[in-house]
Amino acid sequence: MRQFIASIDESDPLAAYRMTLTAGNANNGRDIFVGHVSAQCIRCHKVGNQGGSAGPDLSNIASPELKLDRRHFLESIVSPNTRIAKGFGTVIIVLESGKIVAGTIKAEDATSLTLVTPEKKIIRIDRDNIDEQQTTPSAMPEMTKILTLREIRHLVEYLSTLGKNNQANQ
Repeated sequence: MRQFIASIDESDPLAAYRMTLTAGNANNGRDIFVGHVSAQCIRCHKVGNQGGSAGPDLSNIASPELKLDRRHFLESIVSPNTRIAKGFGTVIIVLESGKIVAGTIKAEDATSLTLVTPEKKIIRIDRDNIDEQQTTPSAMPEMTKILTLREIRHLVEYLSTLGKNNQANQ
């Protein structure tokens, strides 16, 4: 019997995980989200009335309004630093005066940034006053080191159900 090996596009960080985009079981994915001993998704992410607030609320992550797809969910699991949800990534800013400011970006436009500091203060900074800006890595670990491919497949399936028809799938 002849075997065919699909080539993996090494420029695509998700290529090795493409098989996890379909055929998962949402119930198994929910069990992983809520009860996996190492992943502990529910500790940082809220779905419905359960979960933590260190990460984004995922209750409506698959709602048609957000226009996010399974590839986005997979990317968030495999490479959480690629796109950090607004309000959850910490930035460190060095001002031209030498002062260092850190916080999460609440709003931004072409001329300014508005940060929320760890002390919950809101600071508006003119971009002209910024000497350097760095984003810190996501606190979310790469789940590929924690979950099997099968578990990732189930988790992607579960996430793809959240918020469809305005149901939070608790």
